Amino acid sequence: MPTQNGPATAGGGVTTRVRVRYAETDAQGVAYHSNYLIWFEVGRSEYFRQVVGDSPAEFFRRYGMPVVEARVRYRAPCRYDDELVIFTQASQVRSRSIRFDYVISLCDVPSTLVAEGHTVHLCVDSSGAPCRIPDEVRLPLVERLPG
Repeated sequence: MPTQNGPATAGGGVTTRVRVRYAETDAQGVAYHSNYLIWFEVGRSEYFRQVVGDSPAEFFRRYGMPVVEARVRYRAPCRYDDELVIFTQASQVRSRSIRFDYVISLCDVPSTLVAEGHTVHLCVDSSGAPCRIPDEVRLPLVERLPG
């Protein structure tokens, strides 16, 4: 897992820093495309920890939140040892689903957009059936929605 360095809250979202590891690059030294979804997860886990105030592991012992939609738009390459900033924000919270938006940029050059995208997650119970997101999770997320 990439190194995390002190996430900070920014507006309604949370920023998390990660550093690109050598194992995350391809033969040309560029970060491999599938790692962006992993970095989204790093940002999403930290967002959950910061906003809901609980370990994501506790929630996931009782419920599942499978990804039902994912989109990544790649804007600029990043390479081994680049430090990235992941901005994560819930943009839509429904009774059974959450949409998270992500923006990844280079830490040293914040105006350099590396990638952006979103994931949508459906809350399921222990049998895998869709269920309502518990209020103790849903309400803090709703309070942080933009605009």
